[in-house]
Amino acid sequence: MTEIFSRVEIWLLGLLGLNIIVFIHELGHFLIARAVGITVEVFSIGLGPKIWKKQFKTFEFALSLLPLGGYCKMQGESTQSIGTPIQKGDMYYGHPWRRIVTVFAGAGFNFIFAYVIFIIISMLGSTQIRLSNTIFIPDNRQEEAFPLQSGDTIVFINSTPVTSYFDLHNYILEQGNQTITLTINRAGETLLIEKYIDIDKQTGQGVFPTYIYPYLPNVIQNILPNSPAEKSQLQVGDRIISINGVPVDNFYTLSSLLATYSPSEHITLDILRNDTDLLSYEITLDNGKIGIESTQKERVKGLSFIQALKAGTKMFVNTLHTYWKGINMIIQREISLKESTAGPVQTTEFIGQVAKESFKHGIHDILLLLGIFSLIIGVTNLLPIPILDGGLIVLFLIEMLRRGKPLPKKFLSIYQTIGIIFIMLLLYLAIHSDISYLITKPL
Repeated sequence: MTEIFSRVEIWLLGLLGLNIIVFIHELGHFLIARAVGITVEVFSIGLGPKIWKKQFKTFEFALSLLPLGGYCKMQGESTQSIGTPIQKGDMYYGHPWRRIVTVFAGAGFNFIFAYVIFIIISMLGSTQIRLSNTIFIPDNRQEEAFPLQSGDTIVFINSTPVTSYFDLHNYILEQGNQTITLTINRAGETLLIEKYIDIDKQTGQGVFPTYIYPYLPNVIQNILPNSPAEKSQLQVGDRIISINGVPVDNFYTLSSLLATYSPSEHITLDILRNDTDLLSYEITLDNGKIGIESTQKERVKGLSFIQALKAGTKMFVNTLHTYWKGINMIIQREISLKESTAGPVQTTEFIGQVAKESFKHGIHDILLLLGIFSLIIGVTNLLPIPILDGGLIVLFLIEMLRRGKPLPKKFLSIYQTIGIIFIMLLLYLAIHSDISYLITKPL
């Protein structure tokens, strides 16, 4: 029951995050439409039947049943297709540029929102786990990883410097379907090793080798409150060298050994303190744990406003490049549209999970995710596909080339039918993806 409530909580947080992005998008349409003289009749968050509405002086604001989108209903938006006379305030009244800027404004506001968020998180700074560029490879994966070895320090990938495990991870994600050259420091010797990086057909990113872990030394970096470690007066900086006489040389060995004992077993830890004092401690495990952490958290200082502008621009461009690269790979059939489509359930749950964790550790991650999703929604809406904003802009540009002459009704009908078919296909893929997800991860 607790797990069900936790899942519902995650979904509610996810829907809140998703609808913030939707609100920003529709607000762009709403404000620019009014600015250029187009009358907005309804501003709705959500789709389907209205569950709450309020009439303002010139428009109606509504909350609709399905919280997975939104819309702005413009006055006279269907007049061109049904042949009704055009009036002042109608969407099709006046020059096509009015319609182009109105339709573009939704994505435009998403872009502005994303950019502002990227600037804010650059100024706020963040707390990050410090992981070195030295790697660990489990004994049972040594053959697969060869010629890489545990303890290797990766200093370059191709010609890009690597200073942390995150550098290594992020760069490999960008290098799918190609061979990379790793520059390795091994016991003072420099080696060049080539490794092929496969591609994830769902994300279009490189597949990070599952045999590479960050090296975690057998040194205590943090002691949890009220833990066996705290009660036994272990100290940060202590190096654990054995458990019940069995040698320990890294945190993975330590974790594996602890897993072999009963949850509340008594054990003997031999530790080295200040690299000089050899001490022994008797400890009673708490649910199989000592209560220590092997990673350091460091506070990354926020940037000045000018520096944040530069950092925000870089984040914006990099996110845009990564998403556009994925779209291009779908077009070229390098990755599958079916496998890369996530439905509303998965998207909502992902946003909600990040939001829930962010409340524990700070708002950096959820702000970053909202910025990324806002940018993605903006770009997706501008794709030249009928029914999407980009498809409408194509129609209005054609109308401009025809010097404002209305498009033939037959052409509009065919164009809209193509759009409906495409949206139905995406809807099918999204629902299929969500059903598969719920089957493999039930409530």
